[in-house]
Amino acid sequence: MKTCGGAGGWLDCTSEHYGLYYEVTETDCDGLDNDCNGATDDFVDAPSCVLTTGICAEAVKRCGGAAGWLECTPQDYGPSYQVAETRCDGEDNDCDGATDDTLVDAPSCALTAGVCAAAVKRCGGAAGWLACTVPDYGPSYQVAETRCEGLDNDCDGATDDILEPPSCALTAGVCSSAVKRCGGAGGWLDCTVSDYGSDYEVEETRCDDLDNDCDGATDVIVAAPRCSLSVGVCASGVKRCQDQAWQECLALDYGPDYEVAETRCDGLDNDCDGIVDDVSGCVSTVAGIAPPGYLDGQLMAARFFQPARLLLLANGDLLVAEHASSLIRRVNLTTGMVSTEAGTPFVPGDADGPPGVGTLYYPQGMFELSNGTVLIADGNAQVRALINGNLSWVAGSPHWGFQDGPADQAMFASVSDVIKVDNLIFIADMHNCAVRTYDGTNVNTAAGTGGVCGYRDGAAATAQFGFVTALAQDPSGNIYIAENEGRIRVLWRSGTAVGTVTTLAGGSESGCVDGAGSEARLNAPLQMAATPEGLVFTDSGNHRIRFVTWGGQVSTEAGTGLGLVDGPALQAKLACPSGLAVSGDIAYLAETCSHRLRKLEHDTLTGIAGGPLITWRDGPRDTAILEQPFGIAADHSTGLVYFTDSNHVVRTLSPEGMVATLAGSAGNSGLVDGRLEDARFAWPRALRQRSDGALILADFGNATIRLIVPTDNSVTTLAGDGSCGSEDGPAGTARFCMPTDIALGSSDEVYVAEEIGRIRKIVNGQVTTLNGSYNSFGCEDDPDGSRDARFGLPVGLALGPDGLLYVADRGCCTIRTVEPATGAVQTVLGIPFQCRPASDGPTPGKTLASPGGIAFVGGTLFFVEIQTGILRTRSNGALATIAGFPWRYGAIDGLGSAARFTFPKMLSPAPGGGLYIADADANRIRRFQP
Repeated sequence: MKTCGGAGGWLDCTSEHYGLYYEVTETDCDGLDNDCNGATDDFVDAPSCVLTTGICAEAVKRCGGAAGWLECTPQDYGPSYQVAETRCDGEDNDCDGATDDTLVDAPSCALTAGVCAAAVKRCGGAAGWLACTVPDYGPSYQVAETRCEGLDNDCDGATDDILEPPSCALTAGVCSSAVKRCGGAGGWLDCTVSDYGSDYEVEETRCDDLDNDCDGATDVIVAAPRCSLSVGVCASGVKRCQDQAWQECLALDYGPDYEVAETRCDGLDNDCDGIVDDVSGCVSTVAGIAPPGYLDGQLMAARFFQPARLLLLANGDLLVAEHASSLIRRVNLTTGMVSTEAGTPFVPGDADGPPGVGTLYYPQGMFELSNGTVLIADGNAQVRALINGNLSWVAGSPHWGFQDGPADQAMFASVSDVIKVDNLIFIADMHNCAVRTYDGTNVNTAAGTGGVCGYRDGAAATAQFGFVTALAQDPSGNIYIAENEGRIRVLWRSGTAVGTVTTLAGGSESGCVDGAGSEARLNAPLQMAATPEGLVFTDSGNHRIRFVTWGGQVSTEAGTGLGLVDGPALQAKLACPSGLAVSGDIAYLAETCSHRLRKLEHDTLTGIAGGPLITWRDGPRDTAILEQPFGIAADHSTGLVYFTDSNHVVRTLSPEGMVATLAGSAGNSGLVDGRLEDARFAWPRALRQRSDGALILADFGNATIRLIVPTDNSVTTLAGDGSCGSEDGPAGTARFCMPTDIALGSSDEVYVAEEIGRIRKIVNGQVTTLNGSYNSFGCEDDPDGSRDARFGLPVGLALGPDGLLYVADRGCCTIRTVEPATGAVQTVLGIPFQCRPASDGPTPGKTLASPGGIAFVGGTLFFVEIQTGILRTRSNGALATIAGFPWRYGAIDGLGSAARFTFPKMLSPAPGGGLYIADADANRIRRFQP
């Protein structure tokens, strides 16, 4: 009610008059009409709801009367409100401050498979739901599927259905349309054979006008069928594919080396008939290269190849005459350096000049003159001089023979040693069995009967010698002569005149016995050195160092046999000691078989220079290493070639050109039977093949005949007991000595040539001597079969088409025959002791020089001349030189005289009518086509 204001009358009501709950503008929600306007809880500014954005921005709470302000419900927010926004209308329907966000149930895109399965439309606001675009489907989506990942990238309901998969690795030929397969999550799989289709081949074999192996070339076929000719230069020839058919080969298909009829001598089988160089007169190499045996350097690092003789120079250096490499080497004993003094390695010859220009041929003995000039006994049948490193000629013509006279006309046969005594040069003329002299103008014969070998003391002019190997002198100027047959003789001199010849030590037989004079036995003494008490000498055949007093008493200083063992002298082993030089109490030795220099000092043997050589290597024919192949035999049914090697082994050469070791162990000698690989040989020489395929071998160093049966993997001893001797009888107790060559009869009976001077026969387990005498040499025939013939050095043996045995007698320089039934001996070619090659033509009066290996091909006799290096034949009564050139050496292939051999040894008929040749010092197997 109003309050009375006295004179003012009734006063207007104020807020206090209306009471506690009165509000000018109603704000309380309490079920009262607080502003007294007749309306309960009619508010102008009701409080906002909890959600105040989007369509909820103007929503306010409702008054619940006495209950107060009520929390807003969806209805309070209006009809557009959604608890979870689903509408795409450009509004914030869920009032979270974001328009059209979190559309829980957005509609799916048009594509609903594969990687599109979860894709939904985007809201376009007032424009509504937008149609899906590429990005809406996600990063894996592709309009056209290209990926291989195990997904349906183009959302067409198919996984990895790729219209253009990548090409396979091979894209040519039949592979051009091949594509990789998809491996799902594993990615693109590499193409396999099946992916390329049924026409694909890893190596093309079909002739179908397709590129089946997809290499870009049509019908270029790796395994094309062979041409009808498939050997020699045709080995790689294949048929041509043309018009979807194989065409027969034409000449051009065989390549540029093919010839319908072979005319070239080039080491090839040009006409593809299985025979290399079957051109008349052609010499070719079928296997082998020389061992790498030449190396200068410090003593033990240096390498020698068959050091043969030594010379101790006045300055204290050693000169080494190196046989196989045809060099003179210098050993500086102070610095320990080995160098090349003269010659050209492995180029034998007789050229003058400095090292690398001048050449030697198997140099032997040397002697130093007072002015420093070194005289050399050269295998060229000459005496050479070495002056300040330059080689020059001294005496001897280029031809072998026996002739005194002016130095340039005189002829020698294998000069082996040279010394100067007073004003005369004494020369050991080995194969003339004589001692010659040179006075600066003329060559004369000092002792010996000029090409007639034998054993006879007496006046110098009538005395006979064997093969003279070395010379020495005593303080009185008398000449001491070593003979290969096991003797040391003395040529007594009075002033400059020669007198008589006597024997100091040894006798008619070789052996190894110490003792006095003729009781002693020696075997191939090769170099002597004088001491105040007597001569030290290398007893090469016994592998010992021996000593003989001036009175003839022989003793052994070092060695117990073949081997390579240092240590106390009389326990050590030596390997073919040949060279010797003495300085005070020291003896220097050169060993041809071990390729080393050794020293004997204070009764102890040690090595001082050189080392092992690589003298053996199997493998392809053009890389195989051979060391002095000697014997050879060809199996005509298989094409296999058997040959012996100085490494104490038997080896084979296959038709495919592979060299292999059949029996023995390279470098290991011995006398052992057993399996092929366990067997041991010593310097095996000839071998021949029996009709049953077994091999008969002449085991030179073991003095036995061996039997090799490859099919049984076995080696046995056929005859001989392992020691030199002359006994006939049962094969197991009979004895052989130096068996060199073998011939087989029509019933496989075995004939043996022994260098000791006999021809033997083995049949039905019994050994007999056909003719010749043990260690008694000569050239006498025996036409009546009285068994009293003499041979000089029988080294070749062959059974002729006339049933006779043909013997190459190197010592007599003749070809002789032996009648197998009676033993009768006849000389059929050559003149005894006239050792020089003659011109070709009718054989009467023709001479030979050192005939060696011998064989018959088609009824024609072929033989080599070892020393001259030529191949000769006798046919229709005429002698002809058909390959090589006398005194010119090497390993050169070619036609006729253009070819070169170096000490060829044995022959064997070859398939196709040719000859195999064991070219020993060229270290090769050669072939000749008649």
